[in-house]
Amino acid sequence: MVTHSDNKTVNSGDLIKLDIFDLNQHGQGVGRHKGMIIFVEDALPGETVKVKIETVKKNYATGVIKEIVIFANDRVEPLCSLAGRCGGCAVMHLDYKAQLNWKQEHVASLLDRTGPTGWNRDKLLSIIGMDNPWHYRGKVQIPFSGSSDKPLAGFYARRSHQIVDGEVCFIQHPIADLVRATIRNYIRDSKLKPYDEKSNTGTVRHIIVRTGFFSGQVMVILVTRDEDLPALADLTDKLRMKISSWEPEPNNGQFSDFPEDILQRGFELSSLWLSVNDRRSNVVMGERLKLVFGQEYMLEEILGIKYRISPRAFFQVNPYQTVNLYQEVINMADLQGTETVLDLYCGTGSISLLLAARAAYVRGVEIIEEAITDARLNAETNNINNVEFIAAAAETWLPEYLSGGGTADAAVIDPPRKGCDAELIRALCEADIPVLVYVSCNPATLVRDLVILGSSYEVISVRPVDMFPHSDSVECVVRLERIRN
Repeated sequence: MVTHSDNKTVNSGDLIKLDIFDLNQHGQGVGRHKGMIIFVEDALPGETVKVKIETVKKNYATGVIKEIVIFANDRVEPLCSLAGRCGGCAVMHLDYKAQLNWKQEHVASLLDRTGPTGWNRDKLLSIIGMDNPWHYRGKVQIPFSGSSDKPLAGFYARRSHQIVDGEVCFIQHPIADLVRATIRNYIRDSKLKPYDEKSNTGTVRHIIVRTGFFSGQVMVILVTRDEDLPALADLTDKLRMKISSWEPEPNNGQFSDFPEDILQRGFELSSLWLSVNDRRSNVVMGERLKLVFGQEYMLEEILGIKYRISPRAFFQVNPYQTVNLYQEVINMADLQGTETVLDLYCGTGSISLLLAARAAYVRGVEIIEEAITDARLNAETNNINNVEFIAAAAETWLPEYLSGGGTADAAVIDPPRKGCDAELIRALCEADIPVLVYVSCNPATLVRDLVILGSSYEVISVRPVDMFPHSDSVECVVRLERIRN
């Protein structure tokens, strides 16, 4: 069926020739045809492409490449054969240095358009990228589908829940590929049916693999629709053997950043869990957790702090860049050892504990009680006593804390992708806190919040950090200072 645009400039099914002049925030090439903007997957600035139009909206259309007539200088051959099909890596076909430049410019352009108080391009520091942008993910969720004879295990195709089957992923730790293959064989041998979303039938839904790059510990979570599974002891033995025997391919530069002591010591299965999810939903983990083998947590170490990570706990996915991200938070906080610091949206206390070594006292606030339990255990594990963790919504706790006479010399804000709660921003604007450090995983909500904070705070510096090479994501750390009239 052909869809016609309002101004008749382009129709679905049309084959057009297009010059690409930009990348949008999702890594799609941007071209213009007779005044209409066209977004094209996998196209790069500087390229001329033949495009088949797929969808037509009022102000834009989307298309797919049928032929590249002129190639961009920054185009590279993706390492992964599934690039372009799998939804995990939007820009693997773009040279990594060019990826960093694109992300840096994306952040700068957003700030230019919104203009928060104090912003100019001199405030933007160079993006922190990776020397070796491969095999960096310490956590991965892999969905299953297909049949018991031929289970599919991979990642979702772009903007769909159709699984692109695969054996190797070049951005996750290779341990996860070993686990994927072992679970795939377990499904075949046990004649278990992978879960089917449409019919709500089948057993095995996902696996979640968490790998401690600096500890060598591995947690595996098998997400299933049923609790009673066969041969779990045998599965445990196979996972332990596969994980403990893994070693990187010799002379493979993709592993050049792996810590030498861990490579020599090796990896071990620290725990195997069942997460029972019998809901007809695309939510990954279920409410029930059953420990099949090992301890109730795994350990990871960042900048000298040991962290206990439970199955549901949030922890940064890229351990190498987490070191750089947290070091930037430390640098921007610029503590002298006498300050009282608030860590809002503190999660399991990862930033709080690092700041505690550099401050007089730290209060971490997080609404998820399980995360606060982990944070307190993390403080105990590291013998850190000048930190307090409070289970509360930051937007309700902060006004109460301030009205009760509480003070702070600095506050760290590390919200989820949706950004800060409006009530929290209002409380921060009314508070007399000299320094804010905002850690953001979503530049769009970051600039929105910075504009609102601009009534009381000015931007001093912005540092982008590339936590997810080959994706369209970029994190930022921002220092703001209270405006003194």
